Amino acid sequence: MYRLAMIGVGCVAAAIFGSGCASTAAVHADSLTFHASTAWMAERPLHPTRRLQFRVPSHKRDVADAQLVVWNIENIRDNGGGRVIEMNIKRWGEQFAQDDGRTTNPMLKRSEYLINGMPVHMVDVSGRYIAESSPGSNVRVNKPGHRMLAAYVVAPQGDYIVKLVGPSEVVSQHAGAFNTFIKSARAANGTWDEVDFQVPGEPKTMLTGSPAHH
Repeated sequence: MYRLAMIGVGCVAAAIFGSGCASTAAVHADSLTFHASTAWMAERPLHPTRRLQFRVPSHKRDVADAQLVVWNIENIRDNGGGRVIEMNIKRWGEQFAQDDGRTTNPMLKRSEYLINGMPVHMVDVSGRYIAESSPGSNVRVNKPGHRMLAAYVVAPQGDYIVKLVGPSEVVSQHAGAFNTFIKSARAANGTWDEVDFQVPGEPKTMLTGSPAHH
């Protein structure tokens, strides 16, 4: 399901991405390749839809680790209209509550990019994490002070969701590595399954453009 290949110190990639010089490793989720921080600990995915799974360390005894997961759910694909993307982003916002009673979705920080030919929609959200403990369980966790960095990647052979979730201070500590992970995404086969694909929202080019916040 996944492979891990060390590529040593990623100073060249880090210089391009503006994230500092850090050790990275090439990891593969089906036809996609990412460069992951070697500080992250690869785990066996808990479900077949999880193509990659990492424990992201807090380095503190009294602070929980975060987790990064790459999902690919068969037969779930945006057709270019953005409806599937928007449904997922709405659901991500609903996984957080605000202690002051405000609705989370209007507070989402959103940006859109074109990364190596692939449209990528990114979300940054914080608050009390109240997602289901497992999909369809109807049992929700209750974790205050959490943050999620998420990306919906429209790749040639299918759509992928990448989410880094954990205590805010841990996610913030690894935000640069998360951005490098997303910016490094490449498809091994650039042939699109859907020839009528339309780029939603005219996403910006990440390496040269600035985020388009909504």
